Amino acid sequence: MFLQFFIEHSIVIGLVMCILVLMLLCMLLSPFFAARKMARLQGITHETLSDEQLPEVSIVLLASDREDDFESKVDLLLQQSYPASYRLIIVADTGDMLVEEIRDKNAGNPRIYCTFLPTSSRYMNRKKLAISIGVKAVTTDWLIFLDAHCTPTSTNWLASMAQHFTPNNHLVMGYSHYDDEMQSYRHFYHLLQSAMVYRDFKKNKAYRNYGMNFATTKRFIETDAGLRNHLHLLCGEYDMIVNNAHGEQCAMELSEEAWIELDNPSDEQWERMKMNDWETRRWLNHGMIRRWLFNLYQATLHLSYLSLISGVVYAALVQHYPCLIACVALLLLFILFRTLSMRGIVKALSPHLPIYALAFYEWRILWTRMFSYLRYKRAGKYEFTCHKA
Repeated sequence: MFLQFFIEHSIVIGLVMCILVLMLLCMLLSPFFAARKMARLQGITHETLSDEQLPEVSIVLLASDREDDFESKVDLLLQQSYPASYRLIIVADTGDMLVEEIRDKNAGNPRIYCTFLPTSSRYMNRKKLAISIGVKAVTTDWLIFLDAHCTPTSTNWLASMAQHFTPNNHLVMGYSHYDDEMQSYRHFYHLLQSAMVYRDFKKNKAYRNYGMNFATTKRFIETDAGLRNHLHLLCGEYDMIVNNAHGEQCAMELSEEAWIELDNPSDEQWERMKMNDWETRRWLNHGMIRRWLFNLYQATLHLSYLSLISGVVYAALVQHYPCLIACVALLLLFILFRTLSMRGIVKALSPHLPIYALAFYEWRILWTRMFSYLRYKRAGKYEFTCHKA
């Protein structure tokens, strides 16, 4: 009886088995599956260590493209509950009146130091010049980079990051996020990229930076950062630094006290960031396997949906009701399964994201990346370099 049943429904059984294999592959290849421990690490808090246990730290704050609330961000950085010594180094353009006012206001404060860029920088990206000048002003072993659009969400941010400032580590990254007013899909995209970064850090194979919350040592920057070979690029400064830490000791701090909040970019800034990502990856090493895995993940995801929807349409047209029921059930199960696999990380790191939309956002990733790639290919060859000839 069972043999006859299998023979009569061999098409349905074969289709179900193929789809189940695709679903399993999609799960295993998903960045959220590889980074599933992120949800547990988010709730971890650290005890504050003593002065002797924590190293001196420098915070290099790049003031270019600053917003109106820049002074309040500086005040928050100066109020960090860090038992050891730390210094805030602000790198600004010459003639920046607000930074000059901050410097004069804090003239007697040893925790703050301001330095200014020259008015011209031939054949060198201004941001890379700012990083270089900021690093030269650093007198400590460990330093943290921040842009003007970054704000620590806690006065314990520095102390939380510093738990990993050990002789065995060369690079420490914290989690960054946008505020609740950011579009939900962009939150999801940022979270997906963060999960991929965590997967690399967990394997001690740092590939790139995402967001803006990482620390490194001055020695590593001066000897291994590799910015000298990419001074002409208008993007990817931090990606280049992290990429050169591949195979070195890396750590990631996910506790909520170590989070950085990023100012929400405009639509134009967001699209520009996506285009910059395509240009930057051309110059990064160790990316072939990661791109292959991501493409395979997206392929299995879309093939699963395509197979299920095709099965539903075919079964409806030929009125094969067992096949129709099986395909509809598998489609709903697949959507539920994908949602549950992402739910833990989303609730821990982006709790305001609508759970019901997660599967749709995951499906949407491929198409938005495709459109940004087309815009990138249409862009002029001089849009990403300061060398115009």
